Order: sequence, then C-alpha cells, then structure tokens
Amino acid sequence: MLDDIDQGYVTYGDVHRICPHPINPVTVQLSGVELLEVVRGAYDEALMNFELKGFGFRGKVIGKFIFSGLDVTTHKDKEGIEHVQKVYINDQLIDHDKIYTLATADMFTFGQMFPAIARSTTKKFYLPEFLRDLLAECIKTSF
Repeated sequence: MLDDIDQGYVTYGDVHRICPHPINPVTVQLSGVELLEVVRGAYDEALMNFELKGFGFRGKVIGKFIFSGLDVTTHKDKEGIEHVQKVYINDQLIDHDKIYTLATADMFTFGQMFPAIARSTTKKFYLPEFLRDLLAECIKTSF
C-alpha cells in the first residue's frame, strides 16, 4: 500500500489511490525452513529499498513487509541492521518440517526476490481479483 486511509467514509477511489497495483493474490505452500527464508529476506534493507519496475508494481520502492499471523522477534546489530531471531505462528516456533500456506502478491512468484516462493510447486492464483479488491471487501465487511 502506498499510503494510509483516513478514518471515516472510504470510497473505492480511496482504495485504488493507496493500492493502484494490478497485482493478484496468490497462496503458496512452503516448508518451515522456506518460510523462515522468506521472512528473513523481507527484513533485508536492500530489498525494502529496491526500486521495482514492472510486475504491475506502481510504488517507488518495495517498502516494509507486514505479516499477519506471524510474530517476528528481531534484534539490531551495531550498524542498526535488523536481524530475524525467531518466528512464531500461534505462539509456536515455526516447525522446519511443517508445510505452511502463505498468501502474498503474485509478483513474488516470479523472479528472484524470494527464491523460496518462486520455487514453490504449489501455487494458487486468485483471478481476476486484485489485491485492492480484497482490501475493499475487507473494509466493507469490517466497518
């Protein structure tokens, strides 16, 4: 998302303004080891500041990743770089051997930003929905 939405009446135009990307949601299955690889990669400063072109992306840089359902414990080193220490799901450490389903943007299934996602052989693309459609539905049903 490119911005936030003020509290109160929200239009589809507001949603489109903050989420203009023609990007589709996708779920992928990953092992616990692969999920940890993805979470650690998401904390990489170079990736967060990467100026992405293409894949339907309309922002300037990738930005900070937000996880739902995960509790990520980090620490900063002497240079101020944040490192992932532990990742929990439902108060349980990620099990390296368990298979997890991750919902994300389809653009991460292509290319090498997240090799574990690109390698996944179990991907389900949700078409024709865009991420903004899911956001609009969530706003409509939650408020």
